Amino acid sequence: MIQYTTAPLPFAGQKRRWLKQLEPIIRSLPSNTNTTFVDVFGGSGLVSRLCKDIHPTARVIYNDYDNYSERLRHIAETEQLRQEIVSILAPLKHNSRVPEEYKALVLRAVQAHEKRCQYVDWVTLSGWLLFTNNFAYSLKDLASRGLYAHPSRTALSDAGASERYLCGLDIVSVDYRELLSVYKDASNTILILDPPYLSTECGGYRGGSWSCDDYLDLLTSMPTINYLYFSSTKFDFVPFLRRTSAAWGYQHPFVGAQVLYRSNPFGSGGANPEVLYYKVSID
Repeated sequence: MIQYTTAPLPFAGQKRRWLKQLEPIIRSLPSNTNTTFVDVFGGSGLVSRLCKDIHPTARVIYNDYDNYSERLRHIAETEQLRQEIVSILAPLKHNSRVPEEYKALVLRAVQAHEKRCQYVDWVTLSGWLLFTNNFAYSLKDLASRGLYAHPSRTALSDAGASERYLCGLDIVSVDYRELLSVYKDASNTILILDPPYLSTECGGYRGGSWSCDDYLDLLTSMPTINYLYFSSTKFDFVPFLRRTSAAWGYQHPFVGAQVLYRSNPFGSGGANPEVLYYKVSID
């Protein structure tokens, strides 16, 4: 039984729209204690959760490199802040620009929340107050931005979400290269590879960016079988690899891979086409 069809807290790039296509692939794999799933770029952990729900006896390693589990531990406190912000902005039209007097009240509420809880979920907060895919990571940063009144009108999950959502997962927080070095050639192991998009700001990914060199490092170190590899057709290296491998006589890891596509909404900027390459074959 699949327990979660979306992550409890927002996360850019979570694979909730892929679940229906992923489920039969995951179900086709053996359900026993010998099977291991390694979610190398774990993100929100939604794919890890799917694997564990379908194969409860399998080992599922969730690489929480973006500290999503910490956000979950503070979900009850973040919900309190949401209620405060909804109350402050109630007189304003949804999605309207926040006037300076209301902005000052919001900033005061965030400052009090940070002092009280010693923590702010800046990713969730940014989604309530900034344009899509814009993020502030400090009070000073937030104060420098124009704010917009679109806090979520839906309550966040209760405080027990952290325990339920992460239940049964082996949680690590390491560089993806470390996981690849350990599990690339491991038997009965499926690697889930969902790297950041090329040349995009990756604030959650330890404040760095994901470059061509990072992509090439990953592509040259990933296995040639037993993987699920997500990409965007806007930044997809695989067609390039196919053309150059034919011309230059080398073999890339996507030879024989099956392919799935889907077009995800991306704010007001149109579709964001994504692609999944996969090769799975374990006993």
